[in-house]
Amino acid sequence: MREKIKIVIAHNHRLVGQALVETLSSQPAFQIVGWSKLFLEAQQLAMDYNADIIVTTSSLAGNNSIKTGGSDLLVIPLYDGRPSENGSNQSTRISLNSDIKDLQNLILSLAAKNSHDLVEVAADGDGFTDSLTAREREIYSLIAEGLSNQQIGNLLFITERTVKYHVSNVLRKLNVGSRTEAAVRYVQAAK
Repeated sequence: MREKIKIVIAHNHRLVGQALVETLSSQPAFQIVGWSKLFLEAQQLAMDYNADIIVTTSSLAGNNSIKTGGSDLLVIPLYDGRPSENGSNQSTRISLNSDIKDLQNLILSLAAKNSHDLVEVAADGDGFTDSLTAREREIYSLIAEGLSNQQIGNLLFITERTVKYHVSNVLRKLNVGSRTEAAVRYVQAAK
């Protein structure tokens, strides 16, 4: 299973920064590894702790992606509704008027797109996942991480009904009776 998504907060307002740390750290998939009022300091924290994402104010952000060794560090600017002045990509920034769930879903989505191991599924010696399509393998790995159908749909930009369809196929092809049984099988195969 994937490790937690490591996040650094860079916000020049103490109250907002602390609120972001509190709310994002309540999400089981996230690990807050640092917080700073200065973007350059936050960038250094991100490199020191091998973070995946920096959440920051649009006034502090520059690019949406920063090279750190061999991987990209994603930057999610928070903006106040005015047009971007720093060239940040509209799809990777979020309004301060958004719900916290929107930010959580954006982080999950961007981390999944940036992850190289999202669709990797451990197969046992019997090759029990060979009959699964690439999408079913992707969904199978997310089931094993404990995500709900709604969370999977948000992450993969598909409807909950489509997720249910794929989950049903995964359970049938693996010959298991529940998501829990499928997750246990996944974990056992990964050992």
